[in-house]
Amino acid sequence: MKTHTMPSKWNSLMATSNRFASATTTVSIYLNTKRVSGCVLTTRFLQLGFTMGTLGEYGAFFAGPSMTGHPSTISFRPFSSWASNSEWTTSLSPGEEALSIAVGKNFVVVCTSIGYCRFFSLSGIQTDIISYVGSISTMAASGNQLVILSVIPGISATHYQILDINDNGESSGTQKEGYLPLKAHSHLAWVGFSNKNDLVIHDKSGRLQVLAQPFGNASWKIITENLSATAKMDWFWLIAVTDMTVIGVECHGTER
Repeated sequence: MKTHTMPSKWNSLMATSNRFASATTTVSIYLNTKRVSGCVLTTRFLQLGFTMGTLGEYGAFFAGPSMTGHPSTISFRPFSSWASNSEWTTSLSPGEEALSIAVGKNFVVVCTSIGYCRFFSLSGIQTDIISYVGSISTMAASGNQLVILSVIPGISATHYQILDINDNGESSGTQKEGYLPLKAHSHLAWVGFSNKNDLVIHDKSGRLQVLAQPFGNASWKIITENLSATAKMDWFWLIAVTDMTVIGVECHGTER
């Protein structure tokens, strides 16, 4: 039986690697230097057609489009089992497609093609549904915060909305919102939260910015005008930002 192993995805918490065999694909997840077992994706699981995946502190969250025979599907796989059968999979309503996903401290969320953001607890219970503005671009979550990025018809700038999510997995309101200060003809390369829960963006021109909040007044502060040039490389593949460190992968040439 022929097998093949390759790296797949990583962030500041963990990394994954894929092992392909004739009957199964095994996704191994490593939390810092400790291997986390129990996340094995079989061929039957993969037949659900997952095209999106994201890693959180407590588990991996997947989503895929509708396919012949089943609607758009989402699935959460915990890294450790707090109860038997704690992993779960559910389908969206017929005609509703998963467009973007994120995972926070005690919730997962999927934004869909009918303008909904559906929130679920880590045990699979739907806890809230809200509407989003415009066409969804992407999302990012950290702790009890979620940022939704979208494009509003007639406005060229990307809109951001930061939500507070309570311990019940419900949106408790908008913390702040506005438009991303991207350069003309530049595009977003990365969005996430720092270890101090400040929103950070990195655009394809290399500029790295943080939404600082001194004395409650939010303003975009430029950390560096060109992250790749500062790091002396062709491209810096950003993974995480702390108050003292920028963490990423060194890329050369056309590597991404």
